[in-house]
Amino acid sequence: MEQIKAWWTQIQQSNLWQSVFSRWLWNEWIAFVFLCFGFVQGIRKGFGAMFAGVVQMILVITLTWHFYRMISQRFVEYAGFIPVDARLMIFYAVTGFIFWAVVHFTWTQVARLFKVEIKPGFRLYGGAIFGILYAYLLWAFLAHIVILSPWGHLSAVFTDEGSISGSFVAKTAPFIHDSVMKPVRYVVGMFQSG
Repeated sequence: MEQIKAWWTQIQQSNLWQSVFSRWLWNEWIAFVFLCFGFVQGIRKGFGAMFAGVVQMILVITLTWHFYRMISQRFVEYAGFIPVDARLMIFYAVTGFIFWAVVHFTWTQVARLFKVEIKPGFRLYGGAIFGILYAYLLWAFLAHIVILSPWGHLSAVFTDEGSISGSFVAKTAPFIHDSVMKPVRYVVGMFQSG
């Protein structure tokens, strides 16, 4: 036990601790908790479940990012009770959770039709990696609720000057949306022109 205490004291006094961890803001600590949770869930649930979770989160982020502004414009007349500066945040959150429920339900129903065998080592290590990726995507999705919030002091950490990882997290959802929609637009364009 003394060795662990000595090791922990040494880490706290090291330059790494001072240069990285001491500069973390609240969003990095939340992201760290999410990533640790994703790692543990990935090991527990395995590659198949975590891969499915990553695909589901990519679909949810893409659909939410694509439709939440259109939905907010369409239903703005019914949202008079919501403060104007909080409407995008509310519509993003509600749209996202509805899409998550639909995608999750659909995925669960389709998954009942298939049985996939995964080798134990790949199940464990792949699960850990995809668990971390799933947790990051979930954090990026939830972070946009804060980014769209009317509370500037909270969303400021997601700018280039805000925190170490903030701007990267803020750019994740638009990047995923654009990456998924580019081939979709290409295929739709092929059918429309042909």
